[in-house]
Amino acid sequence: MQFSTAGGHVAGAVLLAAVVAWLVCSVSSNTRVGCGVRHLQRPRRIIGGQASLPHSWPWMTHIKLGYSGDPCAGSCGGSLIAPQWVLTAAHCLYTAKTCSSHRKWKLSEISVYLGLHDTDNLASAVHRRVKRTIPFPRYDNSAHDYDVALLQLSAAVRYREEVSHVCLAEESTEINDGDQCLVIGRGTVNVWPKFPTKILREAVVDFLSAVSCRNQTLHLSESITDNMLCAAGKGRDACTGDSGGPLMYQVTAGHWSVWKQIGVVSWGVGCAHSRYPGVYTSIPKFYNWIIRETNLIPDCSGFGCDQYCSQPDPRFPPVCHCKLGYTLQPDHKSCEDIDECSLDHGCTDICINQPGRYACACHPNRTLSNDLHTCSDSRQFICPKPHAPLYGFSSCDRPRYKMASSCEMKCLTSGFIMNGNSISVCGEHGVWTPPVATCEDIDECSDNNGGCESECYNYPGGFSCGCQRYITSSFYQMSEFVHR
Repeated sequence: MQFSTAGGHVAGAVLLAAVVAWLVCSVSSNTRVGCGVRHLQRPRRIIGGQASLPHSWPWMTHIKLGYSGDPCAGSCGGSLIAPQWVLTAAHCLYTAKTCSSHRKWKLSEISVYLGLHDTDNLASAVHRRVKRTIPFPRYDNSAHDYDVALLQLSAAVRYREEVSHVCLAEESTEINDGDQCLVIGRGTVNVWPKFPTKILREAVVDFLSAVSCRNQTLHLSESITDNMLCAAGKGRDACTGDSGGPLMYQVTAGHWSVWKQIGVVSWGVGCAHSRYPGVYTSIPKFYNWIIRETNLIPDCSGFGCDQYCSQPDPRFPPVCHCKLGYTLQPDHKSCEDIDECSLDHGCTDICINQPGRYACACHPNRTLSNDLHTCSDSRQFICPKPHAPLYGFSSCDRPRYKMASSCEMKCLTSGFIMNGNSISVCGEHGVWTPPVATCEDIDECSDNNGGCESECYNYPGGFSCGCQRYITSSFYQMSEFVHR
């Protein structure tokens, strides 16, 4: 889905339709951790994402900015990190740059709602005013760097199923490029028309470090600082209206799923374009500042944990955690690899144990099927990997496929329309039928100038108002980046 905020905060997420197994972003432990615990674990679908089950993200906050009827009024997302503290983006503390009176919001104009699923039902949520706002000292509202802020609530909230706090990724946290994380928000769900959603939505996105974001995307290298990170996927991103919301990864503690926030939705160029991933403020870079400002002092650096450590409540000792594929030992500090091949691994031919995980392999002349567990006679795999349509992607990524296998084609965003059948089937002669469909761009500017007051610029999969850009042979660039 795309996320959007009224009042011009451009931060949303085109959230992925399917929530996948969280393998690379996981740790395990025998102890339930107080922060980051969801009480409803199973999500449903969002433009490339899904609607969340009610109250399944109890730390998500809805920040209402301005009074009803104010043309500059808007909203942002945020996350509860302690009973009296909310984490959000610093640019959310200001009216949109397009507003006639661009200024910082007064405390009396900011309202925070917790335990909220549908913005049409604000009366059912926990409501707090804001006592104090603390943007990072080096934040400059004319730029994008240091885009993080804290809101001190007028009164502490009481934790319950609908309201609780998220864990924060510590300074030492490391996540690999391509690891899957999740972003939530109430931003735009379509490229056009750009209306925010009233229901909280979620989407799976792929992590990209600042270094990789500078080197592997079309973002200008100087625009991505070390205080940022990127994340996106095919048809998935944050978008207009998601500013301040959390980017998270999952860990496991015994039978509980625990979530840590690693980023804050900040800015981007367009929405859901693979070569312009969404940009987030990196929590590990600001972890010590957050702890210092909120007087939360979890320090378990010298506790001797083998892999991970957290201290959700300073009144209690730290807790050690292990990565997925490892198990915590009786000393509650060291981690030992689990030999999955000695368990019910599901491989039909060969199981290969590896540190923290396992893989299935096949005997000679047999090929691993798309489920990565089942092996069949290689002669049955007659179709090559199908080509994905331009500005689209395929559900099939294996080298070869068996007869009667099917692949689904999708366009990157709703800014394209699919021409042809979206499902192709592997035929007996090794040919996919029908042929791969095509994704044709929708010219939003041809309909009432895209709703733009002045200039409307159409680009593959979307459009923008009033921003100069130039077209390259394969994609686009914009001279102005915008907050989400």
